[in-house]
Amino acid sequence: MKLISVTCPNCGAKLKAVPNTKILVCDYCSCEVMVDDEVKRYRLQDAEQAGYEFEMGRQRALQDLENEKKLAVAAAVNGVCPLCGGSIVADKRYDSSTCCFCENVIGVEDAIILSECSLYENLGLYEEELAVYEKVLQSYPESPFIKGEIERLKEKLVKNTEKKDRAQNQEEENSLPDPFFRRMSRGLFGILFIALWILGIIIFGIIKDTYGTDNAGTNVVVALILLTSLYLFIRRLHDLNRSAWFSVLAVVPYINLAMLAYLIFFEGTSGPNRFGADPLEQQNAVLAQPDAIDEQSEYEDNLK
Repeated sequence: MKLISVTCPNCGAKLKAVPNTKILVCDYCSCEVMVDDEVKRYRLQDAEQAGYEFEMGRQRALQDLENEKKLAVAAAVNGVCPLCGGSIVADKRYDSSTCCFCENVIGVEDAIILSECSLYENLGLYEEELAVYEKVLQSYPESPFIKGEIERLKEKLVKNTEKKDRAQNQEEENSLPDPFFRRMSRGLFGILFIALWILGIIIFGIIKDTYGTDNAGTNVVVALILLTSLYLFIRRLHDLNRSAWFSVLAVVPYINLAMLAYLIFFEGTSGPNRFGADPLEQQNAVLAQPDAIDEQSEYEDNLK
């Protein structure tokens, strides 16, 4: 029989193994120990230790697997394949991944960046989105998906710019006063004002000679002359970037004469003001059109 090291179960001292002996006596505590029972106990202890270590190993393996799952879930991010445009789930712990649609190896960082483009588009930040696609295109110069997105964004930017321009023009038009009260140049004001009073005096004289002064016709003519004069005053004040309330001074004696001189001789605001465009610039633009047409015709004739 193979001998093994045996200890006393009572005091823990080592027992001297004697061949062909089933009972050993401890030299320290005189305890008798059956050799077969001790061997069985050792075997049971070894099996128990082995089972314990196996279970602990299995628990550690399960815990490691659970931790790996948690890390994988935490590292999982949504991305967009820069080659085919497919929506993928990538692991940000790695530098590269394989697209499940086109089966090409792509950069995880590029896929994550492209996934943020949808947010830019929802917010209307087309320029920022275009910058992202152009940056990623440097890594994938032959990507049809990125090239198509860049073309689409450029078209959208053009339409968006046109839309903003139309909205701005509409807002400017809405902010301007009524067309009947926009600016009038001093030259046109002087001509219309003098013509108005000459015509009014003539009509007033005809009605006076025909029906006399005490009739409704003369009163109507006087009222029309005054109201029309007030209208011309307001438009001329707007050209000087003044409020229409200054026209109230027209009913004050002597001050109205000074105001008339101010409206006739003072130059209006150069360029646009809060009441509209410069009437002189508009007149010059209209007058310059025939010259431009003549120059174009002459240029075409020279080409022939």
